[in-house]
Amino acid sequence: MVRMGKNPRGNKNYEQSRAHIGLLTPNLIQSIYAPLLKDYATKQSEEFAQYLVSSKNLSETDINNTCEGGEKEECDVSGGVDAEQMPNTIYQSQKNLDELDEFLNLLSKDFSHGGEWKAKVNSAKFERRLNEKYGIFRPLLTDPRYEPYVRFIQRKYALGQFSPFRESSKRPMSLSSSMILLYMLYRNKVRVDGIVLAALFLIVGLQPWALVFLVSVATILLEKRRKSNIFSTDMGKHPVVVKPFYKSNEDAAEILHHPVGDRDETDESPKDDAQYDVIVLGSGPEVLYCAALLSRTGKSVLVLSPEEDASGCCTLKDYTVASINKTNSKQWNMIPFDVADSKIGRISTQQKILAPALCTDTDAQGGVRFSKIGTAADEYAYEIINVPGMGKGPEDNYDIPFILRAGGVKSIADDACSFLGDGWMENESVSTTYLKSCMDLNADSSKFYLAKLLPSWIGPIDPKSNNTYADAACRFAGDFLKALVTQNIHVRSLLCAIGLRSENLDPSKTSMGVHISNCASVCSADGYHYTIGGPRSLCHAFLATIEANGGKVKTLSKTKTLLFESTEETNSSSFKCIGVELVNGKKVFAEQTVSGYGFLQTFLEFLPQEVRDIGGVPQGLPALTEKRPQIKFLVGINGESSELDLPSADWYRLPLAATIGKVSLDSGLKKEKSDEDDNTDNVDSDTSTARKVKFDSGESWMRISFPSAKDPSWKDRYPGVSTCVVTIEADDDFVSLLDSKPAVYVPKKADEGNITRLIARITRDLLDVYPQLQGKIACVEYRGPIRCGLSHTPQRYAAPGIRPETNYPGLYVCGSDLTLDGMAGSFIGSWLAANSMSGYTPVDYLLLQRNITSDLAQIIPDPLVENGEPAIILKESEPPLLAPESDDEN
Repeated sequence: MVRMGKNPRGNKNYEQSRAHIGLLTPNLIQSIYAPLLKDYATKQSEEFAQYLVSSKNLSETDINNTCEGGEKEECDVSGGVDAEQMPNTIYQSQKNLDELDEFLNLLSKDFSHGGEWKAKVNSAKFERRLNEKYGIFRPLLTDPRYEPYVRFIQRKYALGQFSPFRESSKRPMSLSSSMILLYMLYRNKVRVDGIVLAALFLIVGLQPWALVFLVSVATILLEKRRKSNIFSTDMGKHPVVVKPFYKSNEDAAEILHHPVGDRDETDESPKDDAQYDVIVLGSGPEVLYCAALLSRTGKSVLVLSPEEDASGCCTLKDYTVASINKTNSKQWNMIPFDVADSKIGRISTQQKILAPALCTDTDAQGGVRFSKIGTAADEYAYEIINVPGMGKGPEDNYDIPFILRAGGVKSIADDACSFLGDGWMENESVSTTYLKSCMDLNADSSKFYLAKLLPSWIGPIDPKSNNTYADAACRFAGDFLKALVTQNIHVRSLLCAIGLRSENLDPSKTSMGVHISNCASVCSADGYHYTIGGPRSLCHAFLATIEANGGKVKTLSKTKTLLFESTEETNSSSFKCIGVELVNGKKVFAEQTVSGYGFLQTFLEFLPQEVRDIGGVPQGLPALTEKRPQIKFLVGINGESSELDLPSADWYRLPLAATIGKVSLDSGLKKEKSDEDDNTDNVDSDTSTARKVKFDSGESWMRISFPSAKDPSWKDRYPGVSTCVVTIEADDDFVSLLDSKPAVYVPKKADEGNITRLIARITRDLLDVYPQLQGKIACVEYRGPIRCGLSHTPQRYAAPGIRPETNYPGLYVCGSDLTLDGMAGSFIGSWLAANSMSGYTPVDYLLLQRNITSDLAQIIPDPLVENGEPAIILKESEPPLLAPESDDEN
């Protein structure tokens, strides 16, 4: 048995330590090291003294030999000490020796058995650790007045009473019960932040006080984020003041005669000092609106429009005709044709969205005003729908058109009751019930489109919403119509026609999302409005905002390809968009590029093949189908709209709406087929088996509009003439469908004979609908085929990659491809792109309710007057600055 203190087997661990590192006896220092150091120091001082004495004797001899004749001012009496020969000694005087003796005494005292040197070392080490641990709070925590409290808290913390985490044995419920509760919260659409807090309490085990602390810190950070300026600092402190694009009403009328933007006639590439922050590609009001919004955030924007007029308006090229008013001869090649569907619904909502891009120092809307389409005599009719066979009896020879008027659901229900036999009262009609249901479903549409700015994992924006719009958008409109409108086939055809007028797409292949939005839009009691002065007036106002912030709009700038630079990331390569290259060879660089051409043209034409092979295309894009291109016919008319009784309402012929109601069985109408019937679901089907599409006079899809009749200021600027735009789908003589993913159309070389025959058919249909134009048509010009973006199929709304931010950093997409066709939908798409490019986060959208419109409203100074003078003053009554909001708008 081994006794304590003994050393069994010579183990050194049992030996008592007799010497420690750093522990020296004072006798060792005083008896050995001190005498040696003192002798060494004394020798050095004696050597230095001898050197000084010898140097002094030598210098006196030199002085006596040198100084003669009393010229002492020229003699060197510095002593003659040579610095290079001076010995390198530390101890040169008695003072140095005394300092050494004092140091040795202190050293001997510190390294004594009392351990004072250890105390000093530990004290310095403790001070350093305190500074590292507590930082700026050290004076408070080490204060003797608070030390008892600090020690009390430290003891409690050591015992686990102040730990932010609970012990596993003290869970409020079992782990499985906690998981079930969290799943129930998710199913009941509780907000994400609430579910996260519940998970921290139940699963992670945070103490209640820790949750309160966490929420408090998050609230402080959110409030700091709310007050922060997401735009440039200069923009927040010194916003740019925008002047109106006109100086007087006469000046505005003259400006509207000219295209929007400047021609890009230089052959030189922009210099480095002219580099822009953002490049916007495309033309039209929605493109300039996106550029104006970005300009308001302090960015310099360059708009590159492929057209001669960035507003999207077209002019005739080869015709010059004198107007009826002999004193004001007009050239047709100077008259703008609004070829787009530029009417706007829900004007009060749209004006609030447009205000940040239009506001000047004198007017909240930049002088732009909107006029209600139609007149009081026709109850402000804005569309005329002609569905072959709808409302037509066995003995009727002509189709009965259905007129959409301001007044909302009531006006539609009254007309459906009178002409289609839909019930006897408004509340008992099928059309009323169906349209009100669409309005309820459309209430979630804004959340569906706003979700395009958020990551997919976030989930529903509004937990209380049942996300019905998103579910309906991925379904077919034809299924809903057949299930909900079962009795009256004429009412079913009417509702189908209202749901999609801009595309000739079979209802069995149409998304219910676009159908709901269009039906809800016609339910607005305000009707539709049109910009006074046409799109040029609106785009000139956008141009003023862009140029005031250092931007430019260049026309006739056709894009050839997008420019990218490779960035290496881990094991894969990615590309960043850095600019564009134009057809003329010029290259323009910018940090961000946004395309208004749509997804198909952007990724299939402008994206380099080598970039697309590596980076790919947006997710879901290969499963989509391109909308069939359209052909526009610009018709010049001699005579004013009031003289010829031309309507401001657009006329539509929608043959495929008749198929959903099967009214062709009653009227003998032959069902029209299109290539979408076979290719929407199976986009890579063989194009050789696709059904042929041929324009048939009196049967095929057609839209007739009179832009000059919508604009109340037209007759003052262009007296004696009117404009008409006829739109049809391009048939197989002009385009062909490729067997590709996605399914896209390619134009064919136009044959002059086909164009001539097509113009004759179009003119015949135009005169059949409006016989008062007989002998008044001055000229007709063919334009097309014009690409129209994505088709309104459920796949379009289900594709996760259809969002403004693409899979390539620096590249964005704006316009109607993000939402739906129409001017309002295009503005919303551009608004989404501007938000995505401005650096907002999900926290801004969901928790702080921040977006580019709300932030700009706080930065842009209010105009000097609430309702400034408009750009164009009408001789009749002036429309209000902001239209009143109706109760039925959603």
